[in-house]
Amino acid sequence: MHVISKQRNWDFDFSLCCLVTNWKAYEKTEAKLREAGFTENNSEFIACDNTDGNAFSAFEAIRCFVAASKGRFIIILHQDAYPLEPCEKLTKRLAQLEKHDPMWGVVGNAGVSLESWPEQVGALRMPRTTLVLDDPFRRVSAIDENCILIRNGCGITVSADLDGYHLYGIDVCLVADRLGFHSYVVDYLWQHDSEGTISQEFFARKARLTAKLLKHYSATELPTTCTYLCWNKSLWRKALATSRSLYQVARHPKHGEARRILLQEGIKNPLFLPALVATFISAIPRLFRKLVNRL
Repeated sequence: MHVISKQRNWDFDFSLCCLVTNWKAYEKTEAKLREAGFTENNSEFIACDNTDGNAFSAFEAIRCFVAASKGRFIIILHQDAYPLEPCEKLTKRLAQLEKHDPMWGVVGNAGVSLESWPEQVGALRMPRTTLVLDDPFRRVSAIDENCILIRNGCGITVSADLDGYHLYGIDVCLVADRLGFHSYVVDYLWQHDSEGTISQEFFARKARLTAKLLKHYSATELPTTCTYLCWNKSLWRKALATSRSLYQVARHPKHGEARRILLQEGIKNPLFLPALVATFISAIPRLFRKLVNRL
């Protein structure tokens, strides 16, 4: 029998992962990583080989990296991105972040939030842009793809129904958010030797991601086996959800306390009574079909 311990022991501190299209460029990055203190003593180096063509999309590579990594922190790098400070500083920043927010899940060197838009925040040097972070860390909603650090063992990955080489930075943040984790940029300086490109392919992937978000995030209510959830701000939709929840528990005699709580919640909403009537009227056809089937 394999008994799982809540406290996991990692083989490494860091898993340094890269999708490689040019081994010479990658060797430069790996040398810079080693100079910063990422060595076999604390790190493993993992690569997906795209030198002979696009064997892996970025999304496929990230899923492979997450599955294969044995480090406490998974760092997914572009082959032209590397640290400019000792790895001890990154370890210190992650410890500070852990103390500040134990539910952190993703870290980048550049990102954006609703508050910072249209400006990026982070600690990153690029050929024509330099970002300086005044705080040890700052929460963001999306991060740049040149460097993505994932907290291993939390189930954070990228979507299985997306592919290509764009917008996986926001996708991993959305997946983390859905799991209850938060995304940050930290004050640990990186160099990225490219500013990135926005091509026709980028806009095709943007349309694909937008379609996915519309499909999965447009709903604001959802039934479960024992209640009816609603996160719509409409008083009418909230009243309907409460009345539908009441209808579900009304048929079970042991749920008296649930009925009482729902009635107390419902009477606070001025639209609850008409919503209750509407719920029971909508249930008449189902009740009639059940009656007919029993005859």
